[in-house]
Amino acid sequence: MYVLDPYEPKSLQECINKSAILSLDAWYKDHKKPALIVGQTGIGKSTLVRLFAKEKNLTLFELSPSDDRDKETLLPILQAVSQSRSIFANKNLLFFDDIDVFISDDRGSFEAIVKTAKESINPVIFVVTNLYSDKKLSQLRDICEIIEMRSVHSATIVAYLTTMCTKHNIKYEKEALEELVKMNSNDLRATFLDIDYLAYLGVTKNNLELLSGRERKADVFKTIIGLFKAKTFEDAKKIADATEVDYDLLFAWISENVHLFYEGNNLKEAYRLMTLADLSKSRIYSRQNWIFFRYFISLGIISPCIVPQKDHFTFKISYPQSIKMKTKEVSEYSKNKKVAQILSKVFRGSNYKIASEIFMYRFFVKDGGFISYLQDNLIDEELEFLQDFFKVKLVEKTKDDNKEEKEEKGTTKKKKAETKSEIKLETTEFKSLELKSKPKASASLESKESKLSQDIKSHLEKDAILMQDQKSEVKQRKLF
Repeated sequence: MYVLDPYEPKSLQECINKSAILSLDAWYKDHKKPALIVGQTGIGKSTLVRLFAKEKNLTLFELSPSDDRDKETLLPILQAVSQSRSIFANKNLLFFDDIDVFISDDRGSFEAIVKTAKESINPVIFVVTNLYSDKKLSQLRDICEIIEMRSVHSATIVAYLTTMCTKHNIKYEKEALEELVKMNSNDLRATFLDIDYLAYLGVTKNNLELLSGRERKADVFKTIIGLFKAKTFEDAKKIADATEVDYDLLFAWISENVHLFYEGNNLKEAYRLMTLADLSKSRIYSRQNWIFFRYFISLGIISPCIVPQKDHFTFKISYPQSIKMKTKEVSEYSKNKKVAQILSKVFRGSNYKIASEIFMYRFFVKDGGFISYLQDNLIDEELEFLQDFFKVKLVEKTKDDNKEEKEEKGTTKKKKAETKSEIKLETTEFKSLELKSKPKASASLESKESKLSQDIKSHLEKDAILMQDQKSEVKQRKLF
């Protein structure tokens, strides 16, 4: 699978160049003329044609520059495809990708192609980057309906990249995506390559600095394609001299992608030349003798691109894995360095020593009971960085937790307020009931008191009578 396949659209609905789709759809209604799609490199011309064929249920016959291009081989195929239907009774779509490359290495086939395009009963589509790169293209301009595929607005590209990064779980910052699109001048293929390069680390503004080593004044992709298109050593040398891409970087790109253009003995010869170039470069660096650097350029950059016969030709080049691995190592080293700086605050040892033994600290933090010790001695920002690095929960309360806590506090306060209001209401009701029942209670009490006072009064009266009776008895006894 091609490295950028996951990032490319899978249907016309996902394509962001809507104007090109409408133009292609309008052409297809009668397709009396062949279509000639013109657009800059990396804009998605070939992808659009393939998705269009799928959408219209057309049987796609694609001829690329890597196919045999001599007239005897090509003409029978073109006649069969252009004048018949597929075995499923569908229309055939004859698609010539990068027709300008066909012309640059023409073996008599271009005349057959033009004739086929004029006589075909099936739709024919050509794709070209520069409509005026060769005089022969004027023949196509006269017989084709030209569809210009312009670059879409950067905001539309950023929206697509955002969806794509989310789908593939790639960490990103919107500002970084905007900057990346700007750096690549809206070139989708180059942008996808950069995202694939940064996928492991994340597309962030800080990580974009890792791309700064590639000179953007002459795009590396265009330089490599130009080198492999060159027919002679002089043509390739002009392209190599004109580019401002770093030669070591260019060598890495060529060595990574040379197998896409050659096979068998041709590939063996290309690798032999690059091996010699690599040896000469190591001697130049060790001896600091830069006079011989021109031989490195000739052997490692120019010669591998002009091996006598190309077995294939493709625009689907990939990022050098050596650069990816180096970037990954640099990123991990910087992370280890920062972790060592944090851990040196709580553990004895130099930053270098801790960084070299980071795997041991990874084990002890997870299983050695150091979590509470770190929590007591480091600030939250440092704990959060260690938490992401060691994949261990070190921060008790994150921002989300604080938010939930505030919501819980708000809910608790609300419940307390409701409870207080209920208590006040119950107290008020109780007092009102007490006030209502108080008169009855006082009336019964007064009646009891009055009855008791009457009983006491009657007893006192009785006692007084008895005392008088006793006094009278005493007087009578004295008399007798």
